[in-house]
Amino acid sequence: MKCFIIAAAIAIATLGGWSSSSTADAAAILHYRHLDLVTSHQATSSLDAGRSTPSFAVTGDKQNADLQAAGSASADLDKRDDDDDDDSSDDDSSDDSSDDSSDDSKGGKSDSSSSSSSSSSSSSGGPTSGKTFTGTGTFFTPSKEGGSEGACGGNNADDASIVALNQEQYGDTSEKSSWCGKEVKITVGSKSTTATIQDACPDCEFGDLDMTPNVFEKLGDLDTGELDIKWQLA
Repeated sequence: MKCFIIAAAIAIATLGGWSSSSTADAAAILHYRHLDLVTSHQATSSLDAGRSTPSFAVTGDKQNADLQAAGSASADLDKRDDDDDDDSSDDDSSDDSSDDSSDDSKGGKSDSSSSSSSSSSSSSGGPTSGKTFTGTGTFFTPSKEGGSEGACGGNNADDASIVALNQEQYGDTSEKSSWCGKEVKITVGSKSTTATIQDACPDCEFGDLDMTPNVFEKLGDLDTGELDIKWQLA
């Protein structure tokens, strides 16, 4: 390329019709053309050098790196979810265990309360001196007058001063109660009388007494059928 430019300059210089100034101008033009060619060659070399590594290869490597990072993040999230599920399962198990313990504790209190209530009921219904009971007084037909034999044993006539105690206070009617043979004082208003517990009344409620007609008549009229009574150990 340089040889071609020099030869062209010599040819122009030898032309007779050209002046020295024209020769200088021609040399300057050729110099600038040479610079353009050199610059163009350098630009082409730079472009080729830039193309030596395809841009899609760099982009592909970056995408692969991004995919690997995303996969790693997803794996971390899955692990955290598994850990959270395990923690939740442990919490549920702990709650269930706590609930069971609480239920057992409540059940124990309930049983204890029931036992205490039953014991209190039995003791409050037992033959205690000075304790007053209230209830309903009725009358029945004794065994010698056509009724059944008393739970405390023995046959009693219509004129016997006996009463049958309600089953709740009496207890097991197949056995002789601690109340059997106890004398009680029964009061209705201003009237009162005494009688002996000799039987049990299955249909009576707590505090009730079922009397022979002889006892009932001392407190009220048989036609009334029942009386509001108060009674205690005599």
